[in-house]
This record gives sequence, C-alpha cells and structure tokens, in this order.
Amino acid sequence: MKYLRFLTLLLLAALTFGSVWADDPDYRDQRREIFRQLPVNENSIVFLGNSITDFGLWSEFFGSDPNIINRGIQGIESPEVLEHLSLIGSGHPKKVFLMIGINDFKTPERVVPNIRKMLETLQRESPQTTLYVQSILPCNIAERASEPGTLNPQIKALCEEMNVTYIDVYAAMTKISGNTSMPANMTDDSLHPNVLGYREWCKVLASYVGKSSAIAETGAVKKPLNRGIYNSILSEYQLVPVNDGDILHVGDYQVMTGEWAELMGMSTFKNRGLGGGFGWSMSLAEFNSAYGCLIKGSPSKIFFQCGKRALDAKETTAASLFSQYKTAVNNIRKTAPDADLYLESIIPNAD
Repeated sequence: MKYLRFLTLLLLAALTFGSVWADDPDYRDQRREIFRQLPVNENSIVFLGNSITDFGLWSEFFGSDPNIINRGIQGIESPEVLEHLSLIGSGHPKKVFLMIGINDFKTPERVVPNIRKMLETLQRESPQTTLYVQSILPCNIAERASEPGTLNPQIKALCEEMNVTYIDVYAAMTKISGNTSMPANMTDDSLHPNVLGYREWCKVLASYVGKSSAIAETGAVKKPLNRGIYNSILSEYQLVPVNDGDILHVGDYQVMTGEWAELMGMSTFKNRGLGGGFGWSMSLAEFNSAYGCLIKGSPSKIFFQCGKRALDAKETTAASLFSQYKTAVNNIRKTAPDADLYLESIIPNAD
C-alpha cells in the first residue's frame, strides 16, 4: 500500500542550512560540522578533496559500500585540508584517497608543500592507514588549465620520496582526449567530471579500492537543465544503480549537503539532492524538468524536500509555489508509483 506522509523536521536544522548561503565559506563550515558528527573509523575508506570529490557518489560508485565515505568540500583549498586533517587522522581510517590543488591556482607554489605536510600528519597520526595521492584532473578553464600539468610531476616525485602511492588519473583522461584537456564529453562545465568522467576515474581506482565500479557502462544521459554542474550531478544519478528497496532522499541543497547514508546508518538511503555552495540550489521548476533523472528504479520509499530557495529569495507567491509543489508530487508519483512518499517540511531560517 502506498503512503503519503508529511514530516516536520526541525532537528535537521542542526545538520543543514537555515538560509541560502551568503558565500562559500559558510558551506565549507557546514560540511565540516556534519563531518564532526560522522566520525571516521578503522574500516573507513576516505575520499578527501574539493568539489571534484564532494560531488562524487563514491559509495554508490563502488556498490554502495558503507565503509566508503566522502569527505570532499566544495571550494576548499590545500591549507584548509591541512587545517582540519584531524577529522580524518583521528579516526585511523583503512585508506585515504586525496586529491587537492586545482583551487590553489592563484598560489600553486603552496600545493606540494601542503600535501607533504598532509602526508606527514597522516603518517604520524595514523601509521596503519594506506595513503593514496591522486593526480589533479585536467581542467578546461583557461586560468587553471596549466596547473595540473605543472603540479602533477611534482606531486608524483613527492609520493615517490615519501613512499606513498601516486594514482595518475590525469594520464588516463588525457590519453582519451589526446591532449592536456579533459575529454569534452566527460565534463559539462569544463572543471567537474560528469558521470562519464567519474566512470573513467573509478576504473583507474578499482584495484586500489578493492572493488569494481558500479557505474553503468551503457545508457543515455539526459541534460535537462541549463547549468553545467547540475547536469553533471544529474548524470551520476542516471547511471548509478537503484535497487529494489532502496530509499531515495530527493530535493534541493538542503538534501544534497547531507551524507545521508552515514547519517541514517543505511547504505540503502541514497542522496538525490541538487545544490551546493555559493547559494545554488534546485528550484521546484527545475525539479519538474529533471525529476526523471533524479528518480528511477523501484525504490521502496522517497523523502522529498524542495522549495526553500524561492521562499528565501521571494521569487514567487506562496500560491504559485504550492502549485509547482503539487506538480512535483504528481511527477514523483508518476515515476515511482509503488514507493511510499514522505513530504518533508521546509526548514525555518535561523533569523
């Protein structure tokens, strides 16, 4: 039997934003606060880095392994990773996969010294952890394009000096493009990989992670929205598996910023949010254009929260917004008719 339930979720205010972010540092602080509530342990396989890591569905990429955890933060630079490294090292994880440096393009000379300090810190605090440093990915944005080719040889040399495994994802991608750029079909915004880029990346990582990639090898990828990074994230949702009985958490930035499988202690509880730092977030209108990319398979339950951005920005009337909301509910019902549907209250602002 299908259910439609409305949930009042004031407790989530401690885990998600109270209002649209004024700037990216607020997002970074919020992500770190979530990480403080989700400690790393000796079985953890940690992916650590900036938005390129943050936006990856790492656990789902490798078969929804609950030990694979995402510690990426959009906009982060190498000094911030170093400053907050105790959140990782204190848990003595099994493995750490680090990628950092593309956001340091204005001060690239600090990247390798900071990676050295990160490795020294982790080797000292958690000597049993196996460390992997991944090359910086190729980038098709002019002001950052030369950085990977310049820094990667230095990062590789550092890894050899410190007896740490260097993983050359850059070489795998540039081999496909035939030059120093990321293959055009593997990015929608010239910086972040889409699912095709992540799939190639996961093939390189598989032997180090100890699991094969679960990203589908075939299947059309739709790009319904006019923002490149939206379409990149939507592409991931389209090619990772949804199994019978999975639970989908669908919505805007309030949803995407949570590590829901960890928060709920259920590898079947899967994040299908769309939003990020710098105040960007999926609107209800965008959801109604993209719902087919966010929802697929035969989930047992769907939790839905969306609409806050328009309320905060006063973009429309409450009546108009509610009309869009009802359309969204109908679209969810149409796409997953057998799922129990839970509608979550919009979280109040802190002010």
